[in-house]
Amino acid sequence: MLDREDIRCTLEDILRSGKARAVGMAGSVEAAFVGLQAGLPIQHVQIADPPLAESPARRLASAGPDAGYFLATHSIYGRTDPLQVLLARAGSPGRLGALLTAHGYTAPIEQAARAAVLDRALASNPRGVVLLSMFTAAHLQDNLARLHKGSPRQAEALFQELTLIGAHAPA
Repeated sequence: MLDREDIRCTLEDILRSGKARAVGMAGSVEAAFVGLQAGLPIQHVQIADPPLAESPARRLASAGPDAGYFLATHSIYGRTDPLQVLLARAGSPGRLGALLTAHGYTAPIEQAARAAVLDRALASNPRGVVLLSMFTAAHLQDNLARLHKGSPRQAEALFQELTLIGAHAPA
């Protein structure tokens, strides 16, 4: 639906007439990909980036070389506790703990899981904005501290390994 010529022309007319300064879209990675690939004049994209999903920035980058937009990601912890998501993929607390430690996450397992998920989100959207819920001052302090001590390479390696585990897990 988003790849229709009449939609593109209408959005361009709205921008040209000054009725809007920018066009943005929020929704799924797939919808954003179709809109960008169709040449819609989209300047802002906001989409979810749950743990263990393909990086939205990587997926959208393949929409085309001239697809210039600003990306905001959200829901980086998913709808469930990140520890539970990673435990389900790793198969056991012992295995997840070993993986986290091997990739430099040495805090207690729950803190390490949250730190790894945040590092992965920041690594997967390096030029955009990662929206985070911060219900308490402690959340704010922890998230800001991660910006200074997080390691995108460690997180990417950890999540690649978790993806491989999922690919080889029995169905």
